[in-house]
Amino acid sequence: MIGFSEGFHDAAVAVVNDGKICYATHSERYSKIKHDKHLDITAASTAQLLCHDGKIAFYERPWLKRTRQLFAGQKAWYRPRHLSLKPTHYYSHHKSHAAAAFQTSPFEQAACVVVDSIGEWDTTSIWTAEYKNGKAVYKKRWSQWYPQSIGLWYSALTKWAGLRPLDEEYIFMGMAGFGNPVHMNVVERQLHKTNHK
Repeated sequence: MIGFSEGFHDAAVAVVNDGKICYATHSERYSKIKHDKHLDITAASTAQLLCHDGKIAFYERPWLKRTRQLFAGQKAWYRPRHLSLKPTHYYSHHKSHAAAAFQTSPFEQAACVVVDSIGEWDTTSIWTAEYKNGKAVYKKRWSQWYPQSIGLWYSALTKWAGLRPLDEEYIFMGMAGFGNPVHMNVVERQLHKTNHK
């Protein structure tokens, strides 16, 4: 099976044959464009040559994503346009994150916590995962929906700090190690003073 992401950021493709990853790459390795959203044609062609069963999985359900975009007043398309590969299967964005964590781990059972800016509607979710008869089975136990999002809040803080959201969150996170911890009341007083100047 081929699994791929394309159209938003960090386009990538992987091929899994007989439960083993036999090929995986990011488009930015070919294009040299950081966070390239377009799937490289060489990567897509290589994946098709290596795939045994012809199944092609996409990392989200576009029709469900569209309902959230319409709710938010955003430009929305029913299905991704100009995809390099034609999906035969669509999976939940958050389930795709959970699968990436669980199915590349050595565990037979796990709890998967996904904290993301946004999926189709989910922004945070908790899953249980286990293998049954050699197949990974997932059950969503809890989720939080848009617009409540720790990830979007973190991106907003990244922008507030003068960094690029959806790109430089790792820098913002790394800066925390160089800060001086202060009592929350001190921070609240400072914010109050700033807001009332």
